[in-house]
Amino acid sequence: MSTEPRNPAATGGWWRRNRLWLAAALVASIASLGYSWHNAGEANALKNRVTPVNVGNGQQGDFEGARWRVLQARLIRMPDPRLRLHPDAALLVVEFAVTPAAGTELSQLNQCMGRVSDRQGRHWDAYGRIPADILDGAPMACGGGTSATATTGMIRFQHTYEVPDGIPLSDFHPEIFFLVADQSAPGTYLRFEL
Repeated sequence: MSTEPRNPAATGGWWRRNRLWLAAALVASIASLGYSWHNAGEANALKNRVTPVNVGNGQQGDFEGARWRVLQARLIRMPDPRLRLHPDAALLVVEFAVTPAAGTELSQLNQCMGRVSDRQGRHWDAYGRIPADILDGAPMACGGGTSATATTGMIRFQHTYEVPDGIPLSDFHPEIFFLVADQSAPGTYLRFEL
């Protein structure tokens, strides 16, 4: 076993000789952590919709190359049994109007998604297509669907949501968002007051 004392000058010299590599490793580590944090923030924004564009009751909002507003909303307390909803659920029907700006493609508007939130922060996605003999109304696609032609006029569409029964209509906030946004920041969505 060697009991030679360490040379303090040799140890200090190691730090001096390797200072550039150590500094580069520190900068690379910080950049890697920052890049990961930035990507995680963008993924969270897309998944959780973090930036609302609030639209007051009866007002309209500009979003993704169009003007959006709620025409009417109603709760159906005892929906048709063919819908197979939960026994304690109601059907929220929200009718929207969207007016595309010049140059906005209807195919892009058809990519919109819908959900509704309540005052407690709970969310429900749009229910899906409802047969016309159960609930007459506008198409569910925001741009009028595949049958829509190029237009600069107003397009009506509706979204339906399965929500818990007993919540007042004014407690719900219909929301419109796009999975891939062309004009707004990631995680931005429209949030309407009823």
